[in-house]
Amino acid sequence: MTHTNTRAAAPHGENTDRAQDALAMLAGDHHKLQEIFKQYAKQQDEESGKEKILHTQQVCDELRMHVQVTGEIFYPALRRVMAANGQLTAAAAAHSEMLELIEQIEVMDVEDDLYDAMFSMLGDHLDRLIKIESGLFSRIRTTKLDTAALGERLLKRKIEWLMDEMGLPDGSEESDESITVPNYGKPERSDERDARGGRAYASLNRF
Repeated sequence: MTHTNTRAAAPHGENTDRAQDALAMLAGDHHKLQEIFKQYAKQQDEESGKEKILHTQQVCDELRMHVQVTGEIFYPALRRVMAANGQLTAAAAAHSEMLELIEQIEVMDVEDDLYDAMFSMLGDHLDRLIKIESGLFSRIRTTKLDTAALGERLLKRKIEWLMDEMGLPDGSEESDESITVPNYGKPERSDERDARGGRAYASLNRF
């Protein structure tokens, strides 16, 4: 599995806060996910089954959030400033393939001989998505897209997503009826929801 350097700079000529800039934020997501895969590859022979499950579920949760938030906000914004192209189509396909793999991994027994191989395959799909999105970043810099404002929207939606995972109200009195949020997850037991809420809380503290 190859790992692409996806550190993105703010668009030329704009004085943006890198923490809020959409391209820098998404590049940061890429980097974090790649680091988790690297750690798993190094430790997979030493980790207990429970540790592996926690490790893989962290990745699955992060990828679900990335796919959902970018699908709601990032890609619609791109389609408004650039013509339909192969990269956008490839990104949509990569998202679908990753979600299918996540669903398969989550129902596998951690002792299954194919468990590590499936997780490695998910990493390969992530590398492919990062390559596609990094190419889109280069094209975005040639457009008039306000990546700072877009970054603020992405950050707000990420926090809403994480709070929803924790079962907490987002504090907003109004909802955007134009957004339809797909349900990517399978029905969960209460203990699974509690575990996901704990991981979401840890992620929320990053903001």
